[in-house]
Amino acid sequence: MRYLKGFLIALMVLSSGLAFAQTGKITGQATDSETGEALPGVNVILVGTNLGAATDEDGNYTILNIPPGQYTVQASFIGYAQT
Repeated sequence: MRYLKGFLIALMVLSSGLAFAQTGKITGQATDSETGEALPGVNVILVGTNLGAATDEDGNYTILNIPPGQYTVQASFIGYAQT
């Protein structure tokens, strides 16, 4: 079974927002590990929260307004093993 490329670690950027807001964002791209093809419609969530996003037609996603902390990012897509 194919796996989503290590996009969650390699392409994830966690940056803090304004000092007043004290929130951040995670951005990345979902690609097929064998072909490198972008995957639209992948569900990307922060485990244990109600925060998440779906990838766009180029496989890109952004999750906004994330409170400071450590999170596990999980991706799921029909026909692929969950990461």
